[in-house]
Amino acid sequence: MTAPAISVRGLLHRFPDGTTVDLKRFSLEVAPGERVAFLGGNGSGKSTVVHALVGLLEPEEGEVRVFGQDPARAWEALRSRVGVVMQHVDDQLIGLTALDDVELGLRAYVPDRAERRERARAALRRAGAEALADRVPHALSGGEKRRVAVAGALAHGPELVILDEVFGALDLGARDEVLGILLEEHRARKTALLVVTHDVAWSPEFADRVVVLLRGKDPWSGRPLDLVSPAGIAALEEAGLEPPPLFCLAAEVAAESGRAPASARTADLLRFCRGK
Repeated sequence: MTAPAISVRGLLHRFPDGTTVDLKRFSLEVAPGERVAFLGGNGSGKSTVVHALVGLLEPEEGEVRVFGQDPARAWEALRSRVGVVMQHVDDQLIGLTALDDVELGLRAYVPDRAERRERARAALRRAGAEALADRVPHALSGGEKRRVAVAGALAHGPELVILDEVFGALDLGARDEVLGILLEEHRARKTALLVVTHDVAWSPEFADRVVVLLRGKDPWSGRPLDLVSPAGIAALEEAGLEPPPLFCLAAEVAAESGRAPASARTADLLRFCRGK
């Protein structure tokens, strides 16, 4: 039986400053090839989950597995299978140039330097960041840094990509481009995606399933379209997330008309609310 790409259960962690993140009722499972949007309010514990998934912290209680292995103990074995873009990308961009940074991530897998450079350039090209190849990463804008980080995360062809607020510093056009890159990676390689975000309206554009972190309770989980319902809207509000006005309007139209939208994507909801 194939192990889940991600399995998380019952986490509890105490930080040195005394802060306790209690997610003992939280569970998350992502199947190979699945695309999941992981939603939660600020301070809800999303980043703690991400840090546990990439081996940056070992929770005091609970279980974290990536492809059946504990990332806190087996990250060296897992890193060839996982690509990561952290929320604070400055912490992961360490190359002298953008090209160097992407190449650094390939050193463990591609021994030939010329091939490594070409693969790094190809990854930057796919991320729409080829013009940034010779730029110093820390002199880039927030959106440019994210493009470089996405290139680095995808360069080695991972089976799972974990992205923490990856769309945050991108304008609408850049967001569409990066989303297109991630979806193409999914189509080409059946890559599993876990996208951590508080952008509710954007989640239906990429996700098969949405998980909403609720402090002290079991998480809410469903299709993106299930968010466009009284139960979905209530889960968002309980999580401290503002339901998109279009979701609320579509839920009202559905209740009054007995019809249902085709999906929770913005274009489909607009057509539905217009009666088309």
